[in-house]
Amino acid sequence: MPQAQFDSRLSVLETEVKGIVGTQQSIINAVDRISNKIDQKSTPQWSVYISAIGVLLTVLVLIGTAWKAPIETQLSRHESDLRLFQSHIVPRNEHEEHWRQQERDFSFMRDRISREEDRSTKGEDRLEKRIDRLEAKQLR
Repeated sequence: MPQAQFDSRLSVLETEVKGIVGTQQSIINAVDRISNKIDQKSTPQWSVYISAIGVLLTVLVLIGTAWKAPIETQLSRHESDLRLFQSHIVPRNEHEEHWRQQERDFSFMRDRISREEDRSTKGEDRLEKRIDRLEAKQLR
């Protein structure tokens, strides 16, 4: 085989080898880039996690506030009703004093009625005696 033909085949072969090496190098670079991206994605994304937790807490606070507001409104209404009710409550000792006064009043009224009945009975007796006298005068 002549040298020129051998040199031309060798140069074609070198070109092909350089092309293969270049392709191999680009494949290695692509694999390195993919590997770097995978490594970057596998590291914790703290800023994303913290933002997600902040949004979640905000949503929970809003839901809790919306849930709690009507309950607090009802509680404050019941507290004001209870205060109003308690302002009309009379202590037991005042009731007992009132009951004692009523018992004294009833006792006084019973005594007075009893006296009036006695007077009435005496008055009736006097009237009957007077009628009897008048009738006796008329019958004579």
